[in-house]
Amino acid sequence: STYNLKSKYYDLLQELESGIKLSKSTLSGLSFENHDAQRKIEFAWDMQYWSLGYVDEGKNILKQTEVYLKNHNYQKAWTKLHQFDKQTNYVKTDMDIIITAIKEGKELEESFQEKNKSCFLFWCTSSDTTKRLDNKISKLELKTEKIKNKQKDIVNDYQNIVYEQKITKQKDDFKKEQEILKKEQKAELKQQQILAKQEQQILEQEQRQTELRAKQEQQRLEQEQRQTELRAKQEQQRLEQEQRQTELRAKQEQQR
Repeated sequence: STYNLKSKYYDLLQELESGIKLSKSTLSGLSFENHDAQRKIEFAWDMQYWSLGYVDEGKNILKQTEVYLKNHNYQKAWTKLHQFDKQTNYVKTDMDIIITAIKEGKELEESFQEKNKSCFLFWCTSSDTTKRLDNKISKLELKTEKIKNKQKDIVNDYQNIVYEQKITKQKDDFKKEQEILKKEQKAELKQQQILAKQEQQILEQEQRQTELRAKQEQQRLEQEQRQTELRAKQEQQRLEQEQRQTELRAKQEQQR
């Protein structure tokens, strides 16, 4: 997680500070008689000074990272940690330059002392300005290598975190896609149910209208039947009435 990685960055910061102190102790008291060799050491001191600034900036970056983490602003925290990587690279580069400058200065000084040694018979003497310097250089190289290894460890952790986040994102995206698909299927099913219900209502409405029209037609036919029967009955009554009138006139005629 970001918190575990942050802890490793603090460990790296301690190594950087330790490396800067070691480079300072290596350079302290180091003085060469050869002008060019001494200029190498002075140049190494300049690099050591610049390294202090990079480490101080690294401290500020980690403090800002803490603030972002407390506020759960993880994206900005990641960005800050990447800025710390730049400061680490600056310090590593400066330490490599310091080691190279010390080595080159040592070679120039030893060459100078060899050329300017004083000899009497088989006995030669020279200034021992590079005494135990190889051991100090080795310690500085080991410290630099330790810093590089710690940074590699952080890079590996970061890559693992990125990979885990990628897998987690893929799982989350798949889960979201499934949820969206379920919602779409549910919505589609609901829409189908609504359409089916509407279709059923339309069919039922048409059925009622068909039945209503059939009933109205039946009622019309029955009405026509009653009217036909009524007209037939009226016609029968008229004929009967005419028959009675005819018979009555015939009877009256006979009586007369």
